[in-house]
Amino acid sequence: MKKQPLTDKQKEVLSYIKNHISKNGYSPSWEEIADRFDTSIANVRRYINFLVKKGHITKDNTTRPPSIIIT
Repeated sequence: MKKQPLTDKQKEVLSYIKNHISKNGYSPSWEEIADRFDTSIANVRRYINFLVKKGHITKDNTTRPPSIIIT
């Protein structure tokens, strides 16, 4: 699947996720993302869903909390 282009905000969120994984070895929680971008969990859910849809990440729903995997 070819990765689709991202908006500036989506790029910021993806960069934050990548940096968090690189620094900590695991993906940030949705709450951490919401805090970082001063937004709601609902907006984080939208960002994550767009990043999945555009082929930049996948979600591992077999873990609790769900993990974000960079593709």
